[in-house]
Amino acid sequence: MVNESAAASAGGSSRRRWARWLVPVAVTGALVGGPAAAALLPAGAAASLPPLTAAQLLEKIQTAKVAGFSGDVTASTDLGLPKLPAGLAGGASALSLLTGDHSVRVWQSGQDQSRVALLDTFAETEVVRSGSDVWTYDSTKNAVTHVRLPDRAAPNAKSAPADGSPAEGSPFGGAEALTPADAAAKVLAAIDPTTQVTVGEAATVAGRSAYELRVSPRSTSSLVDTVVLAVDADNWLPLRVAVTARAQHDPAVDVRFTQVSLDVPAAARFQFAPPKGATVQERSLPARSDAAGMKPDAQSPEAKPANAPETVGTGWDSVLVARGVDTTAIGGSSAPESANAQGLADMITQAAKPVTGAFGSGRLVQSSLATVLLTSDGRLYAGAVTPEALLAVAAAHP
Repeated sequence: MVNESAAASAGGSSRRRWARWLVPVAVTGALVGGPAAAALLPAGAAASLPPLTAAQLLEKIQTAKVAGFSGDVTASTDLGLPKLPAGLAGGASALSLLTGDHSVRVWQSGQDQSRVALLDTFAETEVVRSGSDVWTYDSTKNAVTHVRLPDRAAPNAKSAPADGSPAEGSPFGGAEALTPADAAAKVLAAIDPTTQVTVGEAATVAGRSAYELRVSPRSTSSLVDTVVLAVDADNWLPLRVAVTARAQHDPAVDVRFTQVSLDVPAAARFQFAPPKGATVQERSLPARSDAAGMKPDAQSPEAKPANAPETVGTGWDSVLVARGVDTTAIGGSSAPESANAQGLADMITQAAKPVTGAFGSGRLVQSSLATVLLTSDGRLYAGAVTPEALLAVAAAHP
């Protein structure tokens, strides 16, 4: 194994609002922020590969140009959260992504054509992007959402996955995050001088030879112990991402191709027509004023809402902060339109312990890869950090 440290950068209900942010953070935020390599990636009969340093492998991943691909992905998530309330654990809702195993089919062509299908026993969620048009279909509701992306909504070179799939902060829900390329992009974006990056042994994933990149945060506040990326040895496409929490043996998050084709999918694959009888909702997005679309200029008419979630800190220690959470609704109404948010609130109530401090009072939940604080005055903090670090952020950012 090559040991090397690398500093690099790579790029009508308030409950519904914060739940839409918390679920992707809890699932994919854990990916940004030990056990032996054999515990994370299978010991396959991988061909002998030319040696690469960590810096060389990082550069190849970040500069990769993949014309297109398709394949089947298995995503397993075990964050140590309590059992989901009845009626929310199944289906393909974003909340269901917090736990269990999920099957995903993915197709990609160029930078602006993609299709992701999240499959479950009785449900399916699809996210289809063709140019500026993004369609999301939920089979449980037979409902379609259509979004026309603004001119500056395209992923930027720093934060976009190498395959051009949606960047962090996209409006596409949670399904598209369950691909190795998107998960790898979040890991790469978290690499900073506090990160140790090394190259592991060769592996075989979905029948293809792969290099192994091991990423370990040195931050004592991070709950992440090790992230292992398996990268295709021919075209540098991420094939697998496994995240292990501190003091854990098995990965808490494991996203991997089980079958992959490097042929460019046919254009027809990215055409979408709403199913018969489906309701269609049109949504519009404001033009972005910077690459991340999160910090509009003070003079911009598209300034973000006062209660829009924000990120405090960087890399492995980043924490999502949301304000204006309706804490009086916890344990209350479970109307269909707020079922996911209510379910998440109930889950927090089940596992939370009362806490007080400079931030005031609230309820705290810690899992293997995420800590969540919900204060009595309606603030929500979530991150892949220790409770002590999260509470410090809460005290400093009321």
